[in-house]
Amino acid sequence: MFASNHVITGAVIGSLVVNPVIAIPVAFCAHFVLDAFPHYGIGDHTSKKFLYTLSADAGLALALIVVIFVLQPQNWLLIIACGVSCASPDLMWLPRWLVELKGRKPKNMGPVRRFHSKVQWAEREIWWGLTSEVAWFCLMIFVLANNLNFT
Repeated sequence: MFASNHVITGAVIGSLVVNPVIAIPVAFCAHFVLDAFPHYGIGDHTSKKFLYTLSADAGLALALIVVIFVLQPQNWLLIIACGVSCASPDLMWLPRWLVELKGRKPKNMGPVRRFHSKVQWAEREIWWGLTSEVAWFCLMIFVLANNLNFT
């Protein structure tokens, strides 16, 4: 799933669950739940299409964090922490991706990466994957906008 969807979902969790001891781990675990849903995915992680998609998504995810920081709703720091927590499991792919970019074959995956990979059984490059991503993003924006408190 796009990083922006992980960030916005984590932000929603942070806006609803005000106890950080609960909210941050729940947001982290939500990452794997989201990845189990059908979502957009490009098989070749070294293609220009993937790199453009990754750049646009990372920009949107960062923009969401910046908007929350600028608006500073109630519990804004927790909202940002949960957004980052929800997106953070994908950072485990960074070393593997950098190896692929150099044209080398990555090492075998450990048990956590294997689990993370198997959870993503429904990656789709076709319209369905992108449609589900956009629909989820719109739903989460709606939920977040209706849960932010400005005092």
